[in-house]
Amino acid sequence: SEEQRQLWLDVHQSANATEAQRSEKVKRLQAMLSEDQMFLLKKALITQEASQKASKLDVDPTAYTCVHMWLGGCGFGSEVNSLMSAAVFCMQNGLDCIVEDDGWNSGRLHDFVNAEPCILKSCRWGSRCRPLEIRRDKRQATTGWFLICGHAKGVSFQEKSALAQKVWSYTVETERRLKELNRDLNLPGAYVAVQIRRGDKVAGSRRETLKVTISDYVRAAAAPSAAP
Repeated sequence: SEEQRQLWLDVHQSANATEAQRSEKVKRLQAMLSEDQMFLLKKALITQEASQKASKLDVDPTAYTCVHMWLGGCGFGSEVNSLMSAAVFCMQNGLDCIVEDDGWNSGRLHDFVNAEPCILKSCRWGSRCRPLEIRRDKRQATTGWFLICGHAKGVSFQEKSALAQKVWSYTVETERRLKELNRDLNLPGAYVAVQIRRGDKVAGSRRETLKVTISDYVRAAAAPSAAP
């Protein structure tokens, strides 16, 4: 509604307001929203907070020898996208990019792809290492995380895509397993593959996005643009 839009603009433009004033504005807006709208508002506020922190950072990349990027419990695509952003930052600033994936819930990056020399599996600097650490855990993150987020806003999709194509070269074992899986599935020449995510992705306290219905998937697959 127009009233909701005006309240959102008021919240969005309240950077100079006190914490109490901004909190009151957010509460007024929340009282008018549906559950889905509330979820989207929270995501927008988190993004806004991260952008504000990133814009205020004054970090000299030459003070570091390398970037250490920790992969953790977020989704595969989210983690890899963040890693690509870190790698672009490193390339543009002459730093090594080291992935720290001991605790990654998807495994070890270099078991899947031949990411070196763009992304290294270990640091070569030894005792001379001066790392810029990039970590995030729920609502907490390091300065390096906000720096990379801010830098990524100025990186084009083409730049990130070019790097991803260099990195995304399957290892021999990954290639073998993919061919084996494709043989087992016996897929036709043209097909549509859909991953339907439910559970905590779309519900509960760890919800990450709005629910997409089965009919939405069917309409997208049946659209003329989806035809082979």
